[in-house]
Amino acid sequence: MDPETLLNQLAPLRQPTTIGWWPPAIGWWLLAALLLFGGAAAGVWQWRRYRNARYRRLALKTLDGFSAAEPLSVAEINRLLKTVALQCWPTEEVANLAGDAWLAFLAASAGKPSGKQDFTELATIYHHPDIPASAQLLAVTRSWIKKHRRAHD
Repeated sequence: MDPETLLNQLAPLRQPTTIGWWPPAIGWWLLAALLLFGGAAAGVWQWRRYRNARYRRLALKTLDGFSAAEPLSVAEINRLLKTVALQCWPTEEVANLAGDAWLAFLAASAGKPSGKQDFTELATIYHHPDIPASAQLLAVTRSWIKKHRRAHD
């Protein structure tokens, strides 16, 4: 037999079928499940964080609601700070604080290193409750509302 004849009798080579992209391998399914779970967990975490910070947004809105024509008094600032603190800490711990103990609490719970001197203007509420709050006290109050560390943070 002639080798040429034998080669001619062979069937032509078949190309393998192309590998489809569907269904994906198990690793891709696991990666998709992990990404979905991670995205859902991050979404729930963000939602809880947003919901738990509602009191901060309301306090800042209250602080912003007063204009220069109608400035907040020192007593109103103190009331706002006490309201915010009561949202975060147990009532027994915060409600009866006054004077130096209250100023020390505000300084200790501030998110940044702070001293009682930032809030010393609040000490005047016992003698002159209706004096308008200074711009520095308003700035310190805004900073404390934004950055204070809650009891369970």
